Amino acid sequence: MTSLFEIKTIIDLMREKLVGKRVDKIYQYRNYFVIKIGSDFVNVKLPDILTLSTNKIKEEFKMTNFCIYLRKKLSGKKVENIELVNNDRIVRIVFDEFVVYLEFFSKGNLIICDKTETILMAGRYEERKGRSIKRKKTYAPPTNINPINYSDYEMVYKELKNSDNVEKILKKMGVPFEYVDLSKNKKEISEKIVYMWTNGLEGIEKIIENLNEQFLKDISETLQKRTDKGKCEKIINSQNEKIKEMENEIEKINGVIEYIYSNYNLIEKMLVELKTKPDKVEYYSKELNLDIMIEYPKIKIKKLD
Repeated sequence: MTSLFEIKTIIDLMREKLVGKRVDKIYQYRNYFVIKIGSDFVNVKLPDILTLSTNKIKEEFKMTNFCIYLRKKLSGKKVENIELVNNDRIVRIVFDEFVVYLEFFSKGNLIICDKTETILMAGRYEERKGRSIKRKKTYAPPTNINPINYSDYEMVYKELKNSDNVEKILKKMGVPFEYVDLSKNKKEISEKIVYMWTNGLEGIEKIIENLNEQFLKDISETLQKRTDKGKCEKIINSQNEKIKEMENEIEKINGVIEYIYSNYNLIEKMLVELKTKPDKVEYYSKELNLDIMIEYPKIKIKKLD
């Protein structure tokens, strides 16, 4: 999962690179989204990954109604701003006519609104925790927003000072452990957190490279499962058709066997008599409801119904 501090650093970079540029293409498969803005690609896997790439994902996406709607509304629209909402895992992308929210918590969501923040469409609709993600409702973030302003040293230090478990509180705050020296005292750790929040994480290029690799791996595996599932479904459908054909044949054979069993004595008598008394064809035809044809030395019979 992309940490909160990684998200903050990435959207700072996105703001620098994408503001003023226009949306070209949008691709979607389930909770995966690829948005081409200018010559860059915003890769999103909800609720786990946000990253930026200059390389197109070479996978085939099937168009969904939601993707078609996003393309219709956003294609050609210019990015005006990209920001974090309430210092939490919500990214707000402002276009010249629309606003898009990317929510990187719970099951994740992508929500498109007009400029009045009225919801036009969402990947998932829900109503909980005092907010309603429904069409024509005003978008509102969760009520349990992150109370910490990470650029405020006193606030960050207070959060750390009141906790006996530094690792636990760092995890809660969304701070990646690898950037913090846990052997330092809480004041120094607080200073480091404020610095990272204000100036961004060091080595962001490597972070983005790793996230893109993970995104590509995840979507390739997911799409492969879809392909494998499709192949399996075709094989299963073909086998089911063959089974149905065999069942019909078995039913016919069982019908013939039951018919012969029920009329065994008369059929046996017919086969003996017709060899010497071919004139009895009409009699047996009527008695057994058969179409009888004698082609000596063979007797061909066919049930009429």
